[in-house]
Formats: sequence, structure tokens, C-alpha cells
Amino acid sequence: MGFYMSSLLVSLVDRATNQWLKSNLNTGRLENFYILLAVLGVSNFFVFLFFAKGHEYKVQQQHIELDCEKELQLQSWENGDV
Repeated sequence: MGFYMSSLLVSLVDRATNQWLKSNLNTGRLENFYILLAVLGVSNFFVFLFFAKGHEYKVQQQHIELDCEKELQLQSWENGDV
């Protein structure tokens, strides 16, 4: 999926600018393309932080109760209360 997205980004930049991505790297403006990639990466990080800030973990009490029951059974078995 990432390959297709990166190919799409290269195609869009090539059509929009016609100067950044050329066959001859000496005449192209490849640094602008890498600046665009850096801006997209930083903005992606801030979007991640925005959504991660609102995330709350779900407490799974069923597993905790089962562990307590197993511990109580083990204690009663050790004490000979079975």
C-alpha cells in the first residue's frame, strides 16, 4: 500500500511542478521534494499525537477476576480445604 501511495505522490508532484523531479538531477529541485516529505511526516506525527491523546485503555476485569479465582483455589488447595 505504501508503494502505491509513494508512486502516487511522485506522480502528483511531477505533474504539479515539472521542475522538482527531472531525469538530470543537477537541474532538478529534488531538495523541495524531500522538504515536502519531511513536512508530510511531521504533520502525520502531529495527527498521531492528536488521536493518541484521546485514547483510553480498556480495563479487562474478566481476566483479573479469573486470576483471583485461580489464586483462591490454589490457596485453598494448599491449605487442604478442598
